[in-house]
Amino acid sequence: MVNKRLVFFIFIFLILQIFERIITYNIFGGSFGEYFISTIFLAFFIFLLTIRNPSFGKNTFLTKWGRNSVGIFLIHPLVISLYYLIVNNLGINLQQYFIFHLLFTPLVFLLSYFIYSFKKNIIISPRKLIFLNKSIEENDKNY
Repeated sequence: MVNKRLVFFIFIFLILQIFERIITYNIFGGSFGEYFISTIFLAFFIFLLTIRNPSFGKNTFLTKWGRNSVGIFLIHPLVISLYYLIVNNLGINLQQYFIFHLLFTPLVFLLSYFIYSFKKNIIISPRKLIFLNKSIEENDKNY
């Protein structure tokens, strides 16, 4: 059973983090990428929730994606860099739109996930490229 008090604190610190962000950026002119004090407490209560409820989140899409988390973590800077490379070369400023800020993180995550999933199916050996258990040499024989 999930502790309702922990969920309440997580919700409170999540709301506080949103307000802290608004105050930091809009009133004090903070820069992008700053950390907030409420993040410490939010992370602590999320950690407590997972420690006290080991079955929390079992058999969900998060656990399935979690198996690929290291690959996603390693590939996401490449996706972000490619985005900035393309946008800067085209001279487009998407950051001025609110929808960009809502969709950028999920899109980077999904692209990183799909690239990593695709990469897992490719094995490069010194003599051949194996794709989905078929080698290029086998494909060449068919032609």
